[in-house]
Amino acid sequence: MSWGIFKSNMKRYMANPIGVATQQAFAKKLTTEYDMCMRRGMQGINLCAIQKGNSQLMEQLVNVALAQCFAIRQPSQPLPLSPIIKNLGPAVKAYWAGATMNPFPIPPIPAPGSIQNIIVSQNICINPGSWVVQFQLPPVLSSNFFIDIFVLAATIHLITLKGMIYTTSMYPSAPSPIPGPGVIQWSGYIVPGAGPSLDADGNVIGSTADVVSDWQPIGDSSNDIPSITTTKKFSPNEIYNSGDVVESNGKFYLAQNPDKNGERCWNIPF
Repeated sequence: MSWGIFKSNMKRYMANPIGVATQQAFAKKLTTEYDMCMRRGMQGINLCAIQKGNSQLMEQLVNVALAQCFAIRQPSQPLPLSPIIKNLGPAVKAYWAGATMNPFPIPPIPAPGSIQNIIVSQNICINPGSWVVQFQLPPVLSSNFFIDIFVLAATIHLITLKGMIYTTSMYPSAPSPIPGPGVIQWSGYIVPGAGPSLDADGNVIGSTADVVSDWQPIGDSSNDIPSITTTKKFSPNEIYNSGDVVESNGKFYLAQNPDKNGERCWNIPF
């Protein structure tokens, strides 16, 4: 399921102890996964998926939202709250501002007054919707809570989208129908799998226990590393191979199929 893939990828990424190299890397990752998730969805009864969203502006505004939250200084008591979900709203809305949809399939319901749609000349989002979730998050030990709340807020937001399809349609006429321009309004966008995924026993898939980082901790000192092993100092610009032993902040990790830059590390076994 599409939101399920988004959750799985983000939770794996955030579970990586050294993979989230920078604030900018996280913004890029969140934007990329959101964009890919939206491409797996569709617009309700018209069945068309998004063709191009404003990913560049979304990434910029995600960076702004993160910077705003990092700049907040609050006392430890009472527990400080973060407006991160609220602040991500403008970034998600920016993605949909002027977004273009695929011109296929042809809408099954004819444009008003017509009897059949022939072709779609343009399909755009004309209203980026409303971000209604405004509450703040308490500090948590697991990234699961943040991801689940973001998916909830983003799913609610998708309901508020509005768009317009410009068509060439056939209109009734004697002795035969004639083509003419048509307009179809649409609202809402569907991405399946927003709820928790359950296994055969009813357990939630993708919980903290299920997320295992590609960087497996193997010790806190060089004494824990076999003498024949060559260790590498972690760098966000380095490329690592499966089996590499990487040192970061005095801790040692075994790399399991990480991709370049430590930004996109998937849990693929040896």
